[in-house]
Amino acid sequence: MVGVSERLFPLGVPFGRVVEFGAPMGMDGREVLLRLISEMTTLKQWALWVNCYSEWSALPSAWFARGVQPEYLVFAESQRPMSDLKPVFLSPFFKCMVIDCSDVRLKVGDFAFLSHQARQFNQLIIVIRNYYLSNSYGNIWTPFRFNIFRSSSGFRIDCIRPRYSSFNL
Repeated sequence: MVGVSERLFPLGVPFGRVVEFGAPMGMDGREVLLRLISEMTTLKQWALWVNCYSEWSALPSAWFARGVQPEYLVFAESQRPMSDLKPVFLSPFFKCMVIDCSDVRLKVGDFAFLSHQARQFNQLIIVIRNYYLSNSYGNIWTPFRFNIFRSSSGFRIDCIRPRYSSFNL
């Protein structure tokens, strides 16, 4: 069976890059990213999930029931992840980091910093936006941009960059 990582990244997981996902709350897009984290932790790669929303928090037992390996996942909550967790971003410890936040919490300079760190430590850094991404406003620091939502046939992935295409999971 083809994994989520192989469907999202047919040429291989883009370690050393920042990837941006549009996944509004309530549209189940985070489920796809949870599957990606499950694949990575199953391969014994350390992952960090940073929740920037005070309105909700992760339910770890639900994640572990979906195959995420608890011994390789760290949850963090911060409304200011770039300042509160700066030592984490300066470390090569995590192979994958997910920052689940809105535009208010990450600026263009933050993306430049994250892009540098991802390249330096060969990490995959995922930024989840609470809205759908579009071509009209780009982000030069993210070579891969996707929108994720649940459709009648499962999950639909719209690739905004590197080229526009769609597929179902």
